[in-house]
Amino acid sequence: MPQKCTEDALMRLFEIILNSKKRKLFTTLVFLDIKGAFDNAWWPAILSLLRSANIPGNLFAVISSFLKDRTATLSLGHCSKERPLQKGCPQGSVSGPLLCNIIINKLLDKVSAFSCCEMIDFADDLLLCFQGKTLQDINRDSQRILDFISSWAKTYKLEFNASKSKVMILDRRESNAFTSALTLNGIPLCFVKELKYLGVILDSKCCWKQHILYLSKKCENILLGLNRVARNTFGLKSNVTSLIYKQGIVPFICYGSQIWGTALKKKINCRLLRKM
Repeated sequence: MPQKCTEDALMRLFEIILNSKKRKLFTTLVFLDIKGAFDNAWWPAILSLLRSANIPGNLFAVISSFLKDRTATLSLGHCSKERPLQKGCPQGSVSGPLLCNIIINKLLDKVSAFSCCEMIDFADDLLLCFQGKTLQDINRDSQRILDFISSWAKTYKLEFNASKSKVMILDRRESNAFTSALTLNGIPLCFVKELKYLGVILDSKCCWKQHILYLSKKCENILLGLNRVARNTFGLKSNVTSLIYKQGIVPFICYGSQIWGTALKKKINCRLLRKM
């Protein structure tokens, strides 16, 4: 998602969920994990995509030079071994994530051609969103796209980690047998009832209870740690505790509240937050 932050990606997901509820559709989310996305970005693929995008020649030459003649060296005692590199975004470089996203953006373009699916991409966190009147329809469409993605990945020398990729059906009303049929690279994908995505814990019922419990526990630990430091340095005066709350707790609580904030309509969830 160019020029976007994680909360923009979460908001788009929330819009899809709301749209499904209004239209009384099933929603299935498939979370894909790319094995070593930044370490395995294939340079010839990056340069080929840049060339096809008709970027200015001088800029192409700079990027090509940046990726050319790179080596990796392993030193152990008095011995060292050097090998030439053909893939991987240089770690710590400003352009590294951008170069990796050039390849991922190609997948985004391909998947967008399928009307049954929307892909939300933030860095190397890929999420496929499927909507349908029945889980059988979603099963057919999602498997077709997963097969396409698997084939696409081989072309660009990337590999999806099936053991870390997950499937979640929102508002389940049918059997879990649906999920057992979904495979990636011939490996069945695991069905989950909750999963952490971009810092927010999603659950299959969209009740957000687990996320609020997570916030409560995390903020408690943050508060204890900051209070301990403040007590030994500044003392726990009212202005210090106020600063800790506003700068250490409030931003953490407010993150992603655009999507999970509706859960505060329930008194039990409000009580959990008030404990902080």
